[in-house]
Order: sequence, then structure tokens, then C-alpha cells
Amino acid sequence: MLLTGSRKKPAIGLTPLIDVVFILLIFFMLVMQFQQFQQNPVNLKKSATHAVNSDTVNKITVQEDDQCLWQGQLLKCQALIEQFSLSDNAVLLGYSNEITLQQLMQWHDKFILSGIATSLAVKANSLAVPGHGDQGEEQ
Repeated sequence: MLLTGSRKKPAIGLTPLIDVVFILLIFFMLVMQFQQFQQNPVNLKKSATHAVNSDTVNKITVQEDDQCLWQGQLLKCQALIEQFSLSDNAVLLGYSNEITLQQLMQWHDKFILSGIATSLAVKANSLAVPGHGDQGEEQ
């Protein structure tokens, strides 16, 4: 028996192909181990010294362009780090509304790495100096 005509190629249906892809996707999602969230432990060292008197703390407000406001004077933050690293004084860092949290934390880290006992102020106008822009006004 002779077959006449040309043979057709079998066509692969698109619907079964999509079904197989989704089944494989679901399979790999179920067997894959997702990375666990890692928690970085915070080392809260207890201070060997007693609480610092708030009158002896140097209150510094971090401003734009690497400037810091200290005792009513606008100085370079790096110069203040060099000055306070030679003494045992603690520093309380505040921040102006113009800087970002990242900038504040970078300066905080620089103060700490210099060996200066450093704390952060809770709100922007907590270290406000009257007569210096919007810092002295309550918002």
C-alpha cells in the first residue's frame, strides 16, 4: 500500500506547552529553599562609667556641606572630630532638616570610629539654637 501525499509535521500545541511551563515553575518554587532572613545581633555594651551630665555633653547639629553647628559657630565636622578625639567629652549629634538620614549616620559613624562617645538626638530641633534658621521654631 502506497501512501500518497506529503506527510505533515506534528504540531506542538501552545496550551499544553504553557501548562508544562507552569507546572515546572510551581515545582521549582516548592522545592527551592528560600534564603532565611539574617538577623544581625546588636551588641549593647553596658557602660563602665556612670551617666554623663547633660551640661558636659557637646551638642553638635550636622548641617549641609559637611558643616556642623557647635556653640553657635558653623565649623567643618571633620575639624570637630579631630578636636573631640583628643578629649574625653561626649557628643550629642542633632541634625538639620536639610540633610538625609544617610548623611547623619555617616557622620555618626565617623565620630564613633574616632573613639568619641556619641549619641543621636531624637528630633531635628532638639538641639536648636535660637536665631539660626528654622531650628529654633517648633513645628
